[in-house]
Amino acid sequence: MADGVTSFSLDISVEEKDPILDKFLIWCKENGLILSKKVKVCSRGSCHRYGMVATDDISQGECLFSIPRNLLLEPKTCSVALETENVGKSQRGSGWIPLLLALMYEYTNPASFWRPYLDIIPGIGVLDQPMFWTKNDREQLLKGTEIEEDVEQDLKCIEKEYSSVVKAFIKKNKNKFDKTIHSLALYKHMAAFIMAYSFTENNPGCQGDNAPVMVPMADILNHHSNNNAHLEFAKEELRMVSTQPIAKDQEVFNTYGQLANCHLLQSYGFVEKTPNPNDTMDIPVAIVYDVLRQHSISKHEARILDAKFQLMEEMGLASSDDVFVFDLKGYQNQGPDLSVVLKVLHLSEEELKMILKKDQETENHPKDLEDLVRLFENCSEEQKSINSKIIENAFNVKDRKRRNESLVDNESMSGVANKKAKARRGGCRNDDDDVVDDDDNEDYDDDDNDDEPGHYAVNGVYDSDDDDNENDVDDESNDDLDASNDDDDDVEDDGDDDIDSEHDESKSEDGDDEKIDHMTYEQMKKEFPLAWRQALSRVAEDCSSRIVTMEKEKKISTENTDELTTREQSIKLMLGGLKDILRHVCELVDKPDNEESS
Repeated sequence: MADGVTSFSLDISVEEKDPILDKFLIWCKENGLILSKKVKVCSRGSCHRYGMVATDDISQGECLFSIPRNLLLEPKTCSVALETENVGKSQRGSGWIPLLLALMYEYTNPASFWRPYLDIIPGIGVLDQPMFWTKNDREQLLKGTEIEEDVEQDLKCIEKEYSSVVKAFIKKNKNKFDKTIHSLALYKHMAAFIMAYSFTENNPGCQGDNAPVMVPMADILNHHSNNNAHLEFAKEELRMVSTQPIAKDQEVFNTYGQLANCHLLQSYGFVEKTPNPNDTMDIPVAIVYDVLRQHSISKHEARILDAKFQLMEEMGLASSDDVFVFDLKGYQNQGPDLSVVLKVLHLSEEELKMILKKDQETENHPKDLEDLVRLFENCSEEQKSINSKIIENAFNVKDRKRRNESLVDNESMSGVANKKAKARRGGCRNDDDDVVDDDDNEDYDDDDNDDEPGHYAVNGVYDSDDDDNENDVDDESNDDLDASNDDDDDVEDDGDDDIDSEHDESKSEDGDDEKIDHMTYEQMKKEFPLAWRQALSRVAEDCSSRIVTMEKEKKISTENTDELTTREQSIKLMLGGLKDILRHVCELVDKPDNEESS
């Protein structure tokens, strides 16, 4: 056995005495779980309910406890292994069904081998995931957030799965299951338990098959993004190993994955109170376009901006459905290229004509435009013809009514004003709210250019400036809505698979995700022209103001968090994390630059 794991410590002081925990620890000892003398399980000193605390200084790489595989609760080790072996395989069900059935049976079986472990399972009142909130709380607190639809989808999938698969299984196995005991309410409780406490073994060299398993003792450790321990899977046992030095009296933390606060809240019912380094802010490309358009000084400038956006969509450089992902470090280099989008949208008329000119010599162009020149020059002849028509139409509008006609076939995108703007990240789909109003963006007869922005989403935060415009949608937008509804139908069909796929972030053996490539804020300050940074700063200010409005609507804008419920505090912290990121984006333009631009 590894160094430091020499004996079992049942160190519970008188004031901490907990019969249920005491029974669990004795069960662990009797069944081969080995706990280091340097740690103890207790409630005191833990950030939430039970936890593990160091009783002595711990070095990096020490084994804190080891768990024999026979203690893992999974379908193949449970008392109804034969009955659950094939369930869900012939029906459209999630990979969680066998474990859920195993948990339901063992949880309601007084003689279960895992009884001492199951007795410490937190009740629904402790498992405070949003799926257990009242409908009123969900509607009030989650409305407009990234997880609003995800939570409803979780509930929908669980209920559908129970109705279509589990009920039939219970009926078939009446000797072991009873529908009055193994109810939908219990099924939801067990689903929440798996979401919050299960582990997934991802190492193909070991025995696991990527299905979730329950790991006694390991699931007692609380989460922190800067964890100091992680779980390692081996052939015969699992080991919790320290990943950094842990001082005496310090809590031992595992990590549940690189999860933003919104996903921690959805799956585990809590958020990190300190700035969460995994929080992200999704800014749709459509918002960047919209903010630039609001600052267009004339109808001609707005028309040229529309043409540039249409060019990007035609070239596949970006679309109104795409999002830019920012975090506390900077812009995540995934999805559309931020610098290319900003460069195209800020091209002058002369530069726009220049890069589209045929038979060019690239050495005659400014160095900073060479990449765009090559990009447009390498297009097919058909694409070049489409590009030319777009620019021709923008520069030579003789009949503005012709703007309602498609320049290319009906499948071509005709500008962001005709498209939905939604953030796809996190599966957020509010198809009733995210229709863009076409009429405002099509009218170039007003030199004041006082177009109001349409509907768009900020990290799943949906907003509309004029609810009366919801029905003012042209045929193309209706096609989009039909397509979205088709997508929803697909979700409905695949709903049974969503529980495990959406929560594949259940604790893995190490919690280490791939490193994300960034363009840092410092790099943006150095490399981006002032106009680009000003545009991003305006976008961030716009998004921040909408979040502030949302906080007021949810009545969580108070600075005195003691006045808020735990749920309200979680939402406030979640939205506060987004504002922290936006603050970094705003600071791309420093005060002197702001004064100069104003």
